[in-house]
Amino acid sequence: MDGGRPPRSQDEDRSDRLLSAARQRAALPRAGATRRRARGRGRRARRWAARRRLLREADGLRRRRAHKPDRARGDLRPGRGGPAGRLVRGRRRARERHAVRPLREHLHQRPRDRAPFRAGHPRGRGEGEPGDLRHRVPRAVRRRERIELRLARAGQGRTRVLHRVEDRLHELPGAHRARVTCRRSITGGRAVVDALVAAGVDHAFTVPGESFLGVLDALADEPRIRVVATRHEGGAAFMAAAYARLVGRPAVCMGTRMVGAANMSIGIHTARQDSAPLIALVGQVTTEFRHREAFQEVDIAQAFGPVAKWTVEPPSASRLGELAYRAAREAVVGRPGPVVLVLREDLLDEEVERAEFARIVPPRPAPDPEAVARTLELLRGAERPLLLFGGGVLAAGATAACVRLAETLGLPAMTILRRPDAFPNDHPQYLGMTGGWAPTCVRERLLAADVLITIGTRLNEFATYHYAAPAAETRLVHVDVDPSSLGGRVQAEIACVSDPRFFAEALTAAASAAPIAPDRRARWAERTRVEREHWDRETTPARRGSARDGFVDQQAVVWHLRRLLPADAIVTSDAGNFGGWPHRYLRWTLPRTFLAPTNGAMGYGIPAAIAAKLALPEREVVCLVGDGGFLMTGTELETAVRERTPFVAIVLDNEQYGTIRMDQEKTGTHRRIATALGPVDIAAFARSLGAMGLNVERDDDIPVAFEEARRADRPAVIHVKIDP
Repeated sequence: MDGGRPPRSQDEDRSDRLLSAARQRAALPRAGATRRRARGRGRRARRWAARRRLLREADGLRRRRAHKPDRARGDLRPGRGGPAGRLVRGRRRARERHAVRPLREHLHQRPRDRAPFRAGHPRGRGEGEPGDLRHRVPRAVRRRERIELRLARAGQGRTRVLHRVEDRLHELPGAHRARVTCRRSITGGRAVVDALVAAGVDHAFTVPGESFLGVLDALADEPRIRVVATRHEGGAAFMAAAYARLVGRPAVCMGTRMVGAANMSIGIHTARQDSAPLIALVGQVTTEFRHREAFQEVDIAQAFGPVAKWTVEPPSASRLGELAYRAAREAVVGRPGPVVLVLREDLLDEEVERAEFARIVPPRPAPDPEAVARTLELLRGAERPLLLFGGGVLAAGATAACVRLAETLGLPAMTILRRPDAFPNDHPQYLGMTGGWAPTCVRERLLAADVLITIGTRLNEFATYHYAAPAAETRLVHVDVDPSSLGGRVQAEIACVSDPRFFAEALTAAASAAPIAPDRRARWAERTRVEREHWDRETTPARRGSARDGFVDQQAVVWHLRRLLPADAIVTSDAGNFGGWPHRYLRWTLPRTFLAPTNGAMGYGIPAAIAAKLALPEREVVCLVGDGGFLMTGTELETAVRERTPFVAIVLDNEQYGTIRMDQEKTGTHRRIATALGPVDIAAFARSLGAMGLNVERDDDIPVAFEEARRADRPAVIHVKIDP
């Protein structure tokens, strides 16, 4: 008995016999020249052919043993073993030789989930759809060039094998690119996905529905777009709006028919007022049932006309890709905004010709040189000029250019409400963020400006103190990419359609070539220094405010956060009275580090935190939210747990709708109607969804709880009871 050696199989014995016979035949002595001339070359050719055949058969048997499938892992690959790996006259079947290995793990699947085989990736003969054979990548190309394109996604850290090589031809070596045949006939759903890829979409958020299964099926084959299933369509739309604002590219939310669209409408409206490039895909009933008030049917394109930037319902499958591409372009051109694409269920499954879509690059208009020169002339006679920056500066990536502009001109700068990260708050020329939560010195300085240069803002209601600013005597210079946004309550003296960065660079160059008089700049600088000191005193929090004993003071919360948060941390804020403390006392020094809804939509904070962590997983994310807003979308914590997006949520609980309660008190009636809420164990609620839940009852417990939460490998919720 051979110690420890496993018993030999019949295949192994046969392989060894074949190899031995081949070697013996190869070792036969060569015949002399006379015998070769007499017998010719036929025998030698037959002998070498027999030798090659024997070696090939033996090698095939060895390969079958070496690559036995691991059925426990779902590793059934054609041509690797089992019935699909049998030899047929010395060669493998062509169907198996050109089969593509199945997808190991989709982006939208949870790690360690077993990925099923899909149509077009058969295990053996007779499986898959007809015609799939010609669209598969030759095995030689995959093996020789090691084409296993890997995609790393945030929070999962797993490797995915790209199984649709035709979708990534640009990454193949040039010599082999022509060998891969692209499929020209695709489904309507795939045409929509191709347009999204061209627009730079890499995340889609959805509650799935039966009316857009064709798009979901196409997304399952597209590893460049990560699909995130949410608990509510409102959460999906909020995530898409926040993600799009943070990365500057379109993001997708999807819902089914009118019920899903109605739930998404709050996020679509948020994207509209936040100027976020959101693409909403809404399923619709089949063409046969349109205009019959079928199940959940409404004219969705008409319903969302006043809310979205553009809406469309493609009338035929052949126009799905075209109109989806146009919708994506509309979302990013000019002032970014949401678009709604209504998709009839039957069109998504029809076959259409594949179209090639170019990458979408939105145009960036340059400023009129005359407008730049006139602006500089206005400043030469100004005594109290002011720069006001908005979200357009962030969208254009113009923060650095705007800082250089302020320094070159020597002008003070402000930012509009909920866009404090458009200009570094620690700059000596920064005088604060406008809005009701700002100290009174901000409003006074804004109304006192004799020349106001606004860049990248539409001067919305709350940013201008209910349209009180600019004052009637203020000479307004308004710069924006959207012509319809120019002007306000006061007619702009100079209205310039331009990309914010290009205008800032042009005005900086003009001021450098023809500087402002030194004595005027000196007066501006001294006034700015005094105003900055005043603003800094008003926006520095005390160790504790005026909260009663037994409650955590909100001023203490922001006092600790100012010391604990790194400069590149992303803060998301929900809507509510609690927002006054972070808006007034926190500091933002880097762009794209603050997310809050311009339209004051409650429920925004938690979904925005998830989107921020998906977009920038290496950054720390903190969400500030009240108990009212938290319980509107708090179930999305389960989405965060599932998608492995850890962040810290601080829930400031006063058991009431505080903003409306304050408005009731302003009327003088003091009637507490429909604003009181009951107590909720928010920490226990968070733990029930898989997150960490902590309670804070004293000011001194805040840093301890925060450090414990930020070290967690999952979302963490800190429940803070504050003074009503």
